[in-house]
Amino acid sequence: MRFLCIAVSAALLLSGCSTVRTVRPATHPKAPAFGGVTAGDRISLVLVDGSRATVVVGTIEGDTLVSSSGARYHRNEISQFSMKVHSRQRTAVLAIGLAAGAVALAVLIAAGSALGSLAGGL
Repeated sequence: MRFLCIAVSAALLLSGCSTVRTVRPATHPKAPAFGGVTAGDRISLVLVDGSRATVVVGTIEGDTLVSSSGARYHRNEISQFSMKVHSRQRTAVLAIGLAAGAVALAVLIAAGSALGSLAGGL
């Protein structure tokens, strides 16, 4: 039982603390075309011709995103892109919730054992 609780907690902590954010490239010439994207980010692109690509960002050169493999995508070619964003707040809330649930479960088990031993003595 303890192993199951630990395994479920670990799975939730590792997977449940992120969201996928979908963004359209900026259209204003002075705005950063790929605001929030930095080298090393893994992003999914939807191009204006409907094709899709998942790339790791190598660099951003003005209005052009260059993947780590050397593929170049100008902001006019990209309809939208999405990337996974990790949330420290969600991770903290999840961890606190799991800890509180474990404490509550331990209290309930202890109370059940105490009531069982009292009832057995009657």
